[in-house]
Amino acid sequence: MKKNQFKSRPSRARLQTPFFGDTSPISNLATVGQLDLLKQIYGEVIIPETVYQEIINAGATEPATLAIQSLKWIKKGSINNLTLVMSLQAKLDPGEAEAIVLAL
Repeated sequence: MKKNQFKSRPSRARLQTPFFGDTSPISNLATVGQLDLLKQIYGEVIIPETVYQEIINAGATEPATLAIQSLKWIKKGSINNLTLVMSLQAKLDPGEAEAIVLAL
């Protein structure tokens, strides 16, 4: 293969769909100081109430707690299908189940 045969990747455009988040990706990215990646890629993060409470309960000085309380691009969303949430909770934890239902 010849040098420079591969084209450079185009810059990543922001997706039109928000990120519907569970606790782990938000907490982990906040811990390593990379939570802004979600904003860069998705523009907006929407979390269900259960995920919000899980993050808050982790402690007032946790990076994710500080982030969800101060960043305007992280918002709480409302769950409309509790039957589906209950069904998903047979296999998933409450935050995961609510995040999936919120995304639908």
